[in-house]
Amino acid sequence: MGSRLTIDAARREDGGLYVCTAQNSYGSHTSNVQLTVVEPPEPPTKILLDGVGSRTLTLSWSVEFDGNSALTAIVIELCNDTGQ
Repeated sequence: MGSRLTIDAARREDGGLYVCTAQNSYGSHTSNVQLTVVEPPEPPTKILLDGVGSRTLTLSWSVEFDGNSALTAIVIELCNDTGQ
């Protein structure tokens, strides 16, 4: 005999603490499981040009949701006035 909880196509809002309690005439046992749903991060917002030097520039931005995953790289593409 067994029980199972299956979450198909887990979404961000499915993440959280799940508590399972089994109880019978001999007693009870509780187990906790933390579910973290990992997904791609949202694109950056509030992109600001904070400073410009002769050969440098400084950008800042916000990320509303990081996908519950550590950010490993950021790619910034530079185009000239002709779009190249």
